[in-house]
Amino acid sequence: MKKIVSSKTAGFNLYANAYRCEDVVSIEMPEMELETEEVAGAGILGKIEMPAMTDIGSMEITIKLKATSSSRTYKELAKGGMLETRWATNVIDPTTGFPDLVSNKAYAKVVLKKIADGTLENGSPQEAEFTFECLTWKRVVNGETVVEIDKLNNINKIAGQDFSSKLSSML
Repeated sequence: MKKIVSSKTAGFNLYANAYRCEDVVSIEMPEMELETEEVAGAGILGKIEMPAMTDIGSMEITIKLKATSSSRTYKELAKGGMLETRWATNVIDPTTGFPDLVSNKAYAKVVLKKIADGTLENGSPQEAEFTFECLTWKRVVNGETVVEIDKLNNINKIAGQDFSSKLSSML
């Protein structure tokens, strides 16, 4: 893969259950935090917080939209289900100096955790916020899968390395 310098998000769309959502302000992608266990004992200097590659903590996705958004967008998000995010990132090729775009996609199976309809204030915009628990997460950059996590089917692949296949073969 050639070296590029990333800039900013050029644009994005969100699809909830295949419906293109309107008035999306922002999407906060999930954090993938591995659960840890403290390891200490003879032959170890101090303590180690050892990550368990097959034990991923809660992953949340937060979506903000204009509260005046269409009722269809509101209904589709409230259902949970499948979310697909598509976006482009502006990049620069440092050898040529030419600008380009990188294609990004993310797929998630989610369960609704919270809806916040925002605050009403004269002369100010109102935003609604949806928070989801993420059961599956797949991140694709220029057609290459870089992260694939499926908590229900014991899949944890990061940067081409399968961290759960050994465990799966033992079960």
